[in-house]
Amino acid sequence: MSLKKILVVDDDPSTRFLLRLIFEGSGHEVSEAQHGLAALIKIKDELPDLVVTDMMMPVMDGGELITHLRSNPRTADVPILALTANPDARKAAGDADYVLGKPFHQAMLLATVNSILAKQRSIAG
Repeated sequence: MSLKKILVVDDDPSTRFLLRLIFEGSGHEVSEAQHGLAALIKIKDELPDLVVTDMMMPVMDGGELITHLRSNPRTADVPILALTANPDARKAAGDADYVLGKPFHQAMLLATVNSILAKQRSIAG
Protein backbone atom coordinates (compact mmCIF):
# COMPACT_ATOMS: atom_id res chain seq x y z
CA MET A 1 0.00 0.00 0.00
CA SER A 2 1.41 3.36 -0.97
CA LEU A 3 1.54 6.28 1.44
CA LYS A 4 -1.58 8.42 1.39
CA LYS A 5 -1.07 12.18 1.40
CA ILE A 6 -3.21 14.12 3.87
CA LEU A 7 -3.32 17.92 3.88
CA VAL A 8 -4.18 19.29 7.34
CA VAL A 9 -5.62 22.83 7.29
CA ASP A 10 -6.02 24.55 10.66
CA ASP A 11 -5.01 27.93 12.05
CA ASP A 12 -4.05 26.41 15.42
CA PRO A 13 -0.45 25.11 15.38
CA SER A 14 -1.07 22.69 18.25
CA THR A 15 -4.04 21.12 16.42
CA ARG A 16 -1.96 20.75 13.24
CA PHE A 17 0.82 19.15 15.31
CA LEU A 18 -1.60 16.71 16.97
CA LEU A 19 -3.19 15.74 13.64
CA ARG A 20 0.27 15.27 12.11
CA LEU A 21 1.24 12.91 14.96
CA ILE A 22 -1.98 10.92 14.60
CA PHE A 23 -1.83 10.59 10.80
CA GLU A 24 1.92 9.98 10.51
CA GLY A 25 1.61 7.41 13.30
CA SER A 26 -0.86 5.59 11.08
CA GLY A 27 1.54 5.60 8.15
CA HIS A 28 0.29 8.58 6.19
CA GLU A 29 2.27 11.46 4.71
CA VAL A 30 1.14 14.83 6.11
CA SER A 31 1.46 18.39 4.87
CA GLU A 32 0.06 21.45 6.64
CA ALA A 33 -1.52 24.79 5.86
CA GLN A 34 -2.59 27.47 8.37
CA HIS A 35 -5.67 28.62 6.39
CA GLY A 36 -7.61 27.91 3.20
CA LEU A 37 -5.58 30.17 0.93
CA ALA A 38 -2.32 28.53 2.01
CA ALA A 39 -3.99 25.15 1.36
CA LEU A 40 -4.93 26.14 -2.21
CA ILE A 41 -1.33 27.21 -2.85
CA LYS A 42 -0.02 23.86 -1.54
CA ILE A 43 -2.56 21.92 -3.62
CA LYS A 44 -1.29 23.61 -6.81
CA ASP A 45 2.05 21.82 -6.26
CA GLU A 46 0.75 18.46 -5.06
CA LEU A 47 -2.73 17.00 -4.96
CA PRO A 48 -3.50 15.32 -1.60
CA ASP A 49 -5.48 12.11 -1.21
CA LEU A 50 -7.51 13.76 1.58
CA VAL A 51 -8.01 17.28 2.94
CA VAL A 52 -8.75 17.58 6.67
CA THR A 53 -9.83 21.15 7.37
CA ASP A 54 -10.95 23.27 10.27
CA MET A 55 -13.97 25.43 9.45
CA MET A 56 -13.21 28.64 11.37
CA MET A 57 -9.91 30.20 10.22
CA PRO A 58 -8.64 33.65 9.24
CA VAL A 59 -7.78 34.66 5.65
CA MET A 60 -9.91 31.89 4.08
CA ASP A 61 -12.16 29.70 6.22
CA GLY A 62 -13.02 26.05 5.67
CA GLY A 63 -16.29 26.80 3.90
CA GLU A 64 -14.54 28.97 1.31
CA LEU A 65 -11.81 26.35 0.89
CA ILE A 66 -14.39 23.62 0.30
CA THR A 67 -16.20 25.81 -2.25
CA HIS A 68 -12.94 26.44 -4.13
CA LEU A 69 -11.98 22.75 -4.10
CA ARG A 70 -15.39 21.60 -5.32
CA SER A 71 -15.53 24.21 -8.12
CA ASN A 72 -12.15 23.21 -9.62
CA PRO A 73 -12.30 20.08 -11.83
CA ARG A 74 -8.78 19.08 -10.69
CA THR A 75 -9.78 19.04 -6.99
CA ALA A 76 -13.54 18.41 -7.15
CA ASP A 77 -13.19 14.72 -6.24
CA VAL A 78 -10.61 15.10 -3.46
CA PRO A 79 -12.27 13.82 -0.26
CA ILE A 80 -12.75 16.46 2.44
CA LEU A 81 -13.13 15.91 6.19
CA ALA A 82 -14.24 19.04 8.04
CA LEU A 83 -13.47 19.41 11.74
CA THR A 84 -15.42 22.00 13.70
CA ALA A 85 -16.10 23.05 17.27
CA ASN A 86 -19.06 25.19 16.17
CA PRO A 87 -22.31 23.27 15.61
CA ASP A 88 -23.52 26.01 13.23
CA ALA A 89 -20.35 25.64 11.13
CA ARG A 90 -21.48 22.14 10.19
CA LYS A 91 -23.96 23.75 7.80
CA ALA A 92 -21.12 25.62 6.09
CA ALA A 93 -19.32 22.30 5.67
CA GLY A 94 -22.20 21.02 3.55
CA ASP A 95 -20.02 20.07 0.58
CA ALA A 96 -17.50 18.23 2.75
CA ASP A 97 -17.65 14.45 2.51
CA TYR A 98 -17.57 14.08 6.30
CA VAL A 99 -17.85 16.36 9.32
CA LEU A 100 -16.50 15.58 12.80
CA GLY A 101 -16.93 17.74 15.87
CA LYS A 102 -14.11 19.11 17.99
CA PRO A 103 -12.91 17.90 20.32
CA PHE A 104 -12.61 14.67 18.36
CA HIS A 105 -11.81 11.20 19.62
CA GLN A 106 -8.62 9.88 18.06
CA ALA A 107 -10.12 6.45 17.35
CA MET A 108 -13.15 7.97 15.61
CA LEU A 109 -10.95 10.33 13.61
CA LEU A 110 -8.67 7.51 12.44
CA ALA A 111 -11.60 5.23 11.63
CA THR A 112 -13.18 8.00 9.54
CA VAL A 113 -9.93 8.83 7.72
CA ASN A 114 -9.15 5.17 7.03
CA SER A 115 -12.69 4.64 5.73
CA ILE A 116 -12.40 7.64 3.40
CA LEU A 117 -9.03 6.50 2.08
CA ALA A 118 -10.21 2.89 1.65
CA LYS A 119 -13.21 4.07 -0.41
CA GLN A 120 -10.90 6.22 -2.50
CA ARG A 121 -8.54 3.28 -3.03
CA SER A 122 -11.37 1.01 -4.17
CA ILE A 123 -12.60 3.66 -6.63
CA ALA A 124 -9.10 4.25 -8.02
CA GLY A 125 -8.28 0.53 -8.12
